[in-house]
This record gives sequence, structure tokens and C-alpha cells, in this order.
Amino acid sequence: MMSSSPTLLETEFDACLSRHGITISAERREAMYQAFLAFRDLISANREGLTPDQEPAFIHPAPGETA
Repeated sequence: MMSSSPTLLETEFDACLSRHGITISAERREAMYQAFLAFRDLISANREGLTPDQEPAFIHPAPGETA
């Protein structure tokens, strides 16, 4: 899990929204912020990349098949 101060994370979230011209209603903000945090954690956990065994099946051909 990536660690940063809550204030820094909120600032990063707001900057991402602003940079991409995204407006979120107040009712959706907390849910979207939590999704943002989860996505950051997912990226952090996969910095090394996935092995073919970890990738979704559609990315690599089945054994014995050609791409």
C-alpha cells in the first residue's frame, strides 16, 4: 500500500480531477476518492508487473496455442 498523508492524497485527487476536467458531485466524492485510493494501491502492488500466470487469460494464448 502506498503511504502518504491524507492531506497530500486529497490534494493529488483534486489535482487529477482538475487536470482531466472531471467534476464530481458532493454525494459521489467520497466513493470516488476511495476508488482513487484503491487504484493507487493496485498500481503500487503491481509495480513489478505480472507474470504470464498472473495475467488475465485473454492476454496470453493457452498452452499449445499460437497467438
